[in-house]
Amino acid sequence: MKVSIKDIIGIQHSSVYIKTNTGQTLIIHLPNSLSVKITVADSVFEWFVDVYNSQGLLLISNWYDHYDANEEQLIQEMRDSIIAFANEVVTHKTRVTVEKKFLSEVTIFQVQKNDIWVEYFKKSKFKF
Repeated sequence: MKVSIKDIIGIQHSSVYIKTNTGQTLIIHLPNSLSVKITVADSVFEWFVDVYNSQGLLLISNWYDHYDANEEQLIQEMRDSIIAFANEVVTHKTRVTVEKKFLSEVTIFQVQKNDIWVEYFKKSKFKF
């Protein structure tokens, strides 16, 4: 196990509910009815984010990997990235939007900073 989910459990905010599942999963229930699930891989330097609506429907997902450094640096980099992401999610408003284009839909996970919605990550789906 490269990074333990227990390393980031200390994140707290009054408006969110955070729990851990078995293994390497952290679930953050946000006041806007979104849930953010962070899953940390056991044997590689990767972590995954899934965002669900209040009915449990997966709205968007993303993954992050860390490479090109020694193991100690990668562990610290990955831990710092997960903590930074989780802190952003619990201390800012979040939303998922969908932009419909001619041949595709783009789903975007956003965080509000200083009254501006900032894209955190996005996924495109083509309509064929």
